[in-house]
Amino acid sequence: MIYGILIGLIVIGVVFIAISKNRLDFALKGIIIFLSVYTLLLSLLFKLTQSVLLINILKSIKELIPALFILIVFLASKITMKLKLVKLDLYILLFGLLCVVYLSLPGSGSVKFFGFKSLTFFLLPYVLGRIINLKINQKLSILKLFVSIGLLASLLGLIEFIFYSSIHELTGYSAYNQFFFNQNPSGHYGLTWTFETGSGHRRFSSFFANPLEYASSILLIFPIAFGIFNYNKENNINSKIGRFAFLIIAVSIIFPFSRASSIALMLEFFVIAIVFNKTRMLLNVVVISFTVFALLFISGKGVRSFVINTITFENASSKGHLEEWGNGFSAILDTPLGHGLGTSGTIGARFDNKTGGENQFVINGVQLGILGLLLYLLIIWESIRKNLQLFRYGTGIDKWIGFVVVVTRIGIIIPTFTSAIETYLFLSFSLWLLTGISVKASINNKKIANIS
Repeated sequence: MIYGILIGLIVIGVVFIAISKNRLDFALKGIIIFLSVYTLLLSLLFKLTQSVLLINILKSIKELIPALFILIVFLASKITMKLKLVKLDLYILLFGLLCVVYLSLPGSGSVKFFGFKSLTFFLLPYVLGRIINLKINQKLSILKLFVSIGLLASLLGLIEFIFYSSIHELTGYSAYNQFFFNQNPSGHYGLTWTFETGSGHRRFSSFFANPLEYASSILLIFPIAFGIFNYNKENNINSKIGRFAFLIIAVSIIFPFSRASSIALMLEFFVIAIVFNKTRMLLNVVVISFTVFALLFISGKGVRSFVINTITFENASSKGHLEEWGNGFSAILDTPLGHGLGTSGTIGARFDNKTGGENQFVINGVQLGILGLLLYLLIIWESIRKNLQLFRYGTGIDKWIGFVVVVTRIGIIIPTFTSAIETYLFLSFSLWLLTGISVKASINNKKIANIS
């Protein structure tokens, strides 16, 4: 108990000090690193200490610290009256208010509370990005941190691949899930089915929560590495690592072996090739993708059947997605006003209600109805539109942050159809933080202000 309280106080104290010293980037980096290893860290600490209090405190930190961050920055800078709202702010505000309304409706308090936390988590990093003032070098250092995380994840993924073993087997991951989420070990490796393909081949997750979160995180880190590479070229900064970082991170998609994210990464390559008129790069991507696909196809019967069944929707996972989508859309049409918070997604699954639980769009629609789904779609669309403006008319590092958000948003549309992507803490926090930062930058851009 003492250790749990002590760690909680230390974390909060570090954030206070970082803010008081005007080193907001340090506090943000701490949160980003914490979320990248969140599940792995908690499972390891639970294995070593068996302290439920410690784990619950650390679980609370992911919402508590950003919320405190926002409150302190508001009070310190007194900018509440100076904040200029744009369409995206209004859509997000309406979405948050809708969640509050559903939270106040009759029903199981704990289920609604967890559902509310899950649906509104992204509001915290977005608001944080909107209100903080970061210097150019601070923004750049945060982006470089993402690249470092991506390279370290690639290294650990390679080690897991070589030894054909997952680090989660050593950290007490299964015991942690069983104790806190009542989720028994499954699959052939004593973890969960997520850690293997339908044909039984291992998927690797590096230090992320699971292979699907690792794969989705690559969709964010890859365009960041590409953006930094181009930013360095514009500013005549010679970086040998930068030349290869985005390629290393892209290739690491083979470790989590996610179909949706692999296709999404190809889509990101395609978008980049179109935007920068890189016909040769697009051709290389097509050739490399075809070669890798061919090698995987002929490498073994298990992989071959996995590929064929994926294309034909004959494997259990693909069939499961189709079934969940059908159930979810039927639930939305049957109850257009929604079934209430916690009735879908990971929270719904925890409380034995998996309606539409493998599609973020459906998850929102089942819980908040057609209005909630439309608001979420408007939020995604407006975040793309706003950042496209920033990439086109912005300058310096802000321009490339806009680029990152646009490419990532387009890329993750595909895994959004097959997963509760907003529950991937590292990806959700990081992408919405960058979105908030980019919107703030676009508001301060005179060219964009005249267009808007």
